[in-house]
Amino acid sequence: ADPLERRAPLSSPERIPGLENIETRVPVPGDESRDGYFGIGIVGGKNEANQGTLWRSAYQLGAAFTYTVGARFEKSSSDTTKTWTNLPMYSHDDWNAFASSAPYDAAWVAVEMGGTPLATFHHPDRAVYVLGSEDNGLPSSVLRACAHVVEIPAEVGRVASFNVAVAGAVVMYDRLAKRRTDRGGAVGGGVD
Repeated sequence: ADPLERRAPLSSPERIPGLENIETRVPVPGDESRDGYFGIGIVGGKNEANQGTLWRSAYQLGAAFTYTVGARFEKSSSDTTKTWTNLPMYSHDDWNAFASSAPYDAAWVAVEMGGTPLATFHHPDRAVYVLGSEDNGLPSSVLRACAHVVEIPAEVGRVASFNVAVAGAVVMYDRLAKRRTDRGGAVGGGVD
C-alpha cells in the first residue's frame, strides 16, 4: 500500500490484510471513562527549540507520544524539564517510515491553513496530529494522506501562520478543553 495515499481511520480489523478473523472489541461497562489517545509531531522541522517546546507542551496537555519526520536540526541538550523521562518521542527519517509505524486505527490530522476551523472540529478518539515545518508547512502529498485537515483561525486581515510549537499547543489545548467539556468537567488549571 502507498503510505501517501489518503488514509481514513480504520473502523474494523477486516480492512487490514491478515486480521480478517479477529473479533471486533465489544465495549465493556466503564469504557465511557476512556478517552482514547493522541500523538503529535512535526514533518521536516528545522528548529530544535520548536520541537522541544512542542514536546514539553505535549506532555502537559496529555499526549501519548511525539514524533519527528525528516528533522533538519542537530539534537542538543535543551530539555531542562527532562520530558523524555515521561513522554516518548519517535524520530523517523521520512514519511514512509512514519506511515509504516503509525498507530493502528488512529486518524491522521493535518494542522494547516485552509482546513476545517478548529472551533467546529470534532477530535477523533485516537489521533495523530501532523504539523508542518516552520518554513514550508506540510507537503501536498502529506495533506492528501491525512484523514482530516484542521485550521487555526487568525484575526481578520492577518495571515494564519503560527509558530509550529504554538500551533501544536493550541490544537492540543482545544482537544483537552473539548474532552473535559464533553465529560461535564470544567476547563481550567491544575490536574484532573
